[in-house]
Amino acid sequence: MTSSDLVCRENEWLLEFIEQRRKSARRTMPTKIEQTVSGIIKRVNTIGDKALVDYTRWFDKLELNPSEFRISKEEISSAYSKVSKKQISALKEMISRIKRVAERTLEGVSFSMDIDGTQIIQTFRPLSEIGCYVPGGEAAYPSSLIMCAVPALVAGVSRIVVCTPPKIEGVNPLILIAADMCNIEEIYQIGGPQAIIAMAFGTYTIQPVQKIVGPGNAFVAQAKRMILDRTLIDMPAGPSELLVIADDTASAKNIALDLISQAEHSRDAISILLSPSEKLCDEVITLLRELIPKSNREQIVRDSLHQNGGIFVCKSISECIQLANDFAPEHIEIVTENAKELAELITSAGLILLGDYTPVSASDYCLGVNHVLPTQGYASIYSGLSVLDFIRIVRIAETNKEALENISDTICTLAEAEGLLDHAKAIKGRFER
Repeated sequence: MTSSDLVCRENEWLLEFIEQRRKSARRTMPTKIEQTVSGIIKRVNTIGDKALVDYTRWFDKLELNPSEFRISKEEISSAYSKVSKKQISALKEMISRIKRVAERTLEGVSFSMDIDGTQIIQTFRPLSEIGCYVPGGEAAYPSSLIMCAVPALVAGVSRIVVCTPPKIEGVNPLILIAADMCNIEEIYQIGGPQAIIAMAFGTYTIQPVQKIVGPGNAFVAQAKRMILDRTLIDMPAGPSELLVIADDTASAKNIALDLISQAEHSRDAISILLSPSEKLCDEVITLLRELIPKSNREQIVRDSLHQNGGIFVCKSISECIQLANDFAPEHIEIVTENAKELAELITSAGLILLGDYTPVSASDYCLGVNHVLPTQGYASIYSGLSVLDFIRIVRIAETNKEALENISDTICTLAEAEGLLDHAKAIKGRFER
């Protein structure tokens, strides 16, 4: 590993990275990605399934007819013979944990109360149909399907559609099994921005949905942004990000392992360490030299860390916190002696992970938290995916004659102040003889 492969950088690099994000959010001229996605939207809208056939041939190097887009029940059933019992058990445990958190979240949504005789009920209604995009680039992600589908099931969504990129060897059996465990029958081997557009606008084969959720590459994230006038989305979720804040109490080995585990996602993944300890940073770099060659995805990890990684020696923990909030990462690990206190100072992050034994890799699977999180700085305004993304809050009110009369003067005063005199008359008229 040469020195150029290492990721120790000056803090100005991170500040420039953050500024580029801000400029990107303010720009008005379309990028090449936007232009590409715009062209895909037009073709899918114009020729529907034929466009999906074409893009599958061009991008995935596969010939599929529209009748082959949807995975058959037989293919789903046969998937079970291709995986181990241990893998199936792991999926079940993951589903159980995600379900428990979703159910607990939903418990706090509904309530009833009385305000001086006015009965207020808050309840919810689920969306009726949603689409889940499951990435399939460098790896298969049944975990992403579970993260998207289980909260939707808990919310009561009746129709869940899954789109995932096709493979020469077929869709990964674990994805099919995860879908089956979530009682999903509509699974389409369609990937990329064209899948997002098909779920948003519909084709002859794929009926449109109300909302689309799930992570993806830059083209998928762009497609989600560009269909917002037609279909709801969870958030712009692009390539994955990890930022670690650590002090001398942290394990350099564990940090190195976490940076590598993040980098193995893809070459676009972002892996950053902020620390006031130069000693810790040096130890992490030494360990990266030792551990990267042992990775099963060594070249991807090297490329990712070289292009999008960074180890930064900061003046203080306070500077680490400031940089982290400016960066607004998808995941942040805080590995310091007062991690819980520092967590209260983090204002912009998709998920905050505390301590040496809460690694990002665990959050990707089985902690119970959701790994579909905002990236690209959107953690400053978006939340991570949850059961709340699949419901609409509905409030019901009932006021009796006495209660309305008691507040009638207040209502009329405000209505008349706003020039809505008929509003006031609608109240007064109920009590005139």
